Amino acid sequence: METNVHFPTDLNLLWDSCRKSIDTVSKLHQYTVISGWRKIKGIRKTIKSQFRATSHQVFKGKNEAQKKAIVKQYLQQAKQVEQKCD
Repeated sequence: METNVHFPTDLNLLWDSCRKSIDTVSKLHQYTVISGWRKIKGIRKTIKSQFRATSHQVFKGKNEAQKKAIVKQYLQQAKQVEQKCD
């Protein structure tokens, strides 16, 4: 029996957690005013584009220094989302 199982990477798991956090805040924002979340779509778009650029560089790129730099940038943006949620 052959199966095609998707094994998530840390990058995917971080994107999923950011995405669900933003979605949850978006739903809460429908019922109450939450300061700092006026541009929810922009925040989500930014973190998604950073995720895609990071995963492309990590899995297709060859330069180790560039990989580290872009992953660090992605982690910083995810940290900003986390801080906004607190």
